[in-house]
Amino acid sequence: MKKHKKIYIFIVFLVIMVVIFIGSKISNINKAKKVINKTLTDLKEINIEEVNKHMSYSELLNVLDENLLDAEKMQQNGLDKLFFENLDWTIEDIKMDDNNITATMNITNKDFKIIITNWIKEIVNEKESGNNLTEEVCLEKLKECASDSNLSTKTVTKMITLEKDNDWRIIVNDELVNAIFPGIESVNSVIEGM
Repeated sequence: MKKHKKIYIFIVFLVIMVVIFIGSKISNINKAKKVINKTLTDLKEINIEEVNKHMSYSELLNVLDENLLDAEKMQQNGLDKLFFENLDWTIEDIKMDDNNITATMNITNKDFKIIITNWIKEIVNEKESGNNLTEEVCLEKLKECASDSNLSTKTVTKMITLEKDNDWRIIVNDELVNAIFPGIESVNSVIEGM
């Protein structure tokens, strides 16, 4: 009789542990989904303080800063708002392993290959026309290209990674940058080769 009681207690304990483990995993996945949706909503609305709670806004803009123009000046001129106004996303799948969550997402935004290609053409035309190319002129031309109402959008499917550090944080890496700025990877490779 005592042997059956010990087995029964062991089975109950095992079931409780499995339920706790599964519940914790589901809770973490749901929390990560909320973090992704809130962060991307805040990004679209240029709520930088809120974005920085779950992702580094400056790291995200650094990809543009490295190859194009100063990120701070782009923010001051409202370019970041233009860059994210068409941002849209869906979470297709989400998986957890160890302390990371990976979300497969479809992200739609303005096609940055077209924006940058048109901008470079504008800059070349300005230069060929003999006009003085100041940083302000370059920023204004970029703003014009990013505001084009006929600009097409591009949807990409990318894996976005989150890591646990007190709370879930979206890791800014090439996958995220290429998802938020679709088409930028092909432009960056051309610019880096110049």
